[in-house]
Amino acid sequence: MSKYFIPYIMGDKSFISNLKLLQEHGADIIEIGIPFSDPVADRPTIMEAGNKAIAEGMTAEKILQELKQHRDELNGRYVLMTYYNIIHHYGETEFFNACEEAGVYGLIIPDLPFELIDEMKRRHPERQVKLISLIAMTASDERVKRIAEQA
Repeated sequence: MSKYFIPYIMGDKSFISNLKLLQEHGADIIEIGIPFSDPVADRPTIMEAGNKAIAEGMTAEKILQELKQHRDELNGRYVLMTYYNIIHHYGETEFFNACEEAGVYGLIIPDLPFELIDEMKRRHPERQVKLISLIAMTASDERVKRIAEQA
C-alpha cells in the first residue's frame, strides 16, 4: 500500500500560490475547498476559512477561472471539495465542463451519499473528472466494501 500526501487548502485569494507551493514540496494530490455559506459537514477551522474566502469575494466560478488561467503552471493533481448545492446552482453539466477546462482531477461532495454519487456518475459517464465518495466512520462493513469496490 502506498501513502500519499494530500493536503487541504481553502479556495481563498491566495490559493493558487498555496497550490503551487504544495506541489513544489511533494503533495501528491491537493484538495481545494470551495467556500460555502452553510457548510454543514465542516468543522470550525474550515468554516472560518470559508467565511474569510467568501468575504474576499471568492466563488466557485472565480476558483475555476483561476485554475484555468494558471493550468499550464500547475504540475500536479488537484481535487475540489464542494457541496452539491454549488454544483446544482452552477448546473451539473456546466460545472463538469468548467472543471475539465480547469484541469480538475476529481470532486469530493461530502453532502452526497454514495448512492447519489453513483447516480451522478451515470448521468455523466463521459467525464474525465473523478467523483470521489467518502466513507463515514459509522458505515457498516458491507457498506464500506460496496463503496470501496466502486472507488
